[in-house]
Amino acid sequence: MEYKDIFYLDDPNISVEFNSDRGSIILTHHNPQKYLFASGKDTMEVVLERYLYNIRKPLVIKTMELWKEHNYKNVELRIEGHTDPNGLYRGTKRGSDESFLQNLDLSSRRANRVYNYILGNKSLTVEQREFAKKNMISVGYSFAHRVQQNNVGNEKLDPSSRRIEFRIISK
Repeated sequence: MEYKDIFYLDDPNISVEFNSDRGSIILTHHNPQKYLFASGKDTMEVVLERYLYNIRKPLVIKTMELWKEHNYKNVELRIEGHTDPNGLYRGTKRGSDESFLQNLDLSSRRANRVYNYILGNKSLTVEQREFAKKNMISVGYSFAHRVQQNNVGNEKLDPSSRRIEFRIISK
């Protein structure tokens, strides 16, 4: 089984992109006017939760297989949260340091929410759960890694910047 087999589900709501430059599997909402999380919150939308429900165990299994192929070391599954540069509170300037810090917290909470959802899968074996605890991490990047850098003012890029990425890292 390959990662593409896991992520390419026939889901009309989730767009999946494999980015070889970043080594990422990127999830966004198929409709650019909709999001995977409630605006300004870490609450997953139903479409994301439903999608993750179908991939969470195969994702852990595949990453664990890769880890075993690497002699039980040097593999990490990183769950990354990314946001747009909008401030979360009234009066916060778009793209400002204050906006960056607000979104750093938000992106971290979103990545943690996805991590917790995967780890909370009751069908994971003890071995799979322990693997996930030791070899999966979640991290938020705020808007530091926008889809197109140096375009904080271009709001048309915001939907693609609001995303969750899965990265398989060789440590």
